[in-house]
Amino acid sequence: MNLFPDSFRNLTRNQSLYSHTHPFHRISLFSGLILLFSCSLVDAEEFGRLRYFVFSGNQGKITHGTNSSEDSIQSQGASVHLVFANGMGFGPAMMTTKTTLDSKSHTLYSENIDISYTFGGEWSFSIGYGRAMNGRGDIKNGDEYVTSSVKGDAMFILVGIPFVFGELLGGVRGSQHEFGSYLKNENGTESKLDQNISIQAVQMMLGYGLHF
Repeated sequence: MNLFPDSFRNLTRNQSLYSHTHPFHRISLFSGLILLFSCSLVDAEEFGRLRYFVFSGNQGKITHGTNSSEDSIQSQGASVHLVFANGMGFGPAMMTTKTTLDSKSHTLYSENIDISYTFGGEWSFSIGYGRAMNGRGDIKNGDEYVTSSVKGDAMFILVGIPFVFGELLGGVRGSQHEFGSYLKNENGTESKLDQNISIQAVQMMLGYGLHF
């Protein structure tokens, strides 16, 4: 059963313009939208929120050079997010994706910093942007290639509904990361993969937020 509508699945399939935009421009655009929306927001209930999410999904695409696959992609992760009374929020998010390509097993792990803006009070809507800061990639098929270099970003949307001292949260997250260069060290000799690995993924987000 397909858990995601086509509009969300297309988030990871039609990112040519997005992926060629400089990260600084992406952050500037996102910050400008937040400022625009926050200036137009009136009568919002002012309280902070401490949110915890888990997210998972099985839709995405892994690419190495001219080879790509959308099969057997499993991604999962977690995030802690602090939202201030003015609606601005930030926090760390960790994600692991496991898949295969050309009979090779790939494990891709990223640590991200998310920023967000939340509209509303007990009923809320949030938009957010995440940037990869650290990570690790492993490729195994007899030999093992490893990298600790990752770059990329994510976008997410969330809806919150009132629930026991806080809120229940649900949403969707789309991410695109690039891992590499990959190295193999064998008997003191290093060899390098020709091209980096890129991964696009969509995850469903579920969580709880405590109001304070």
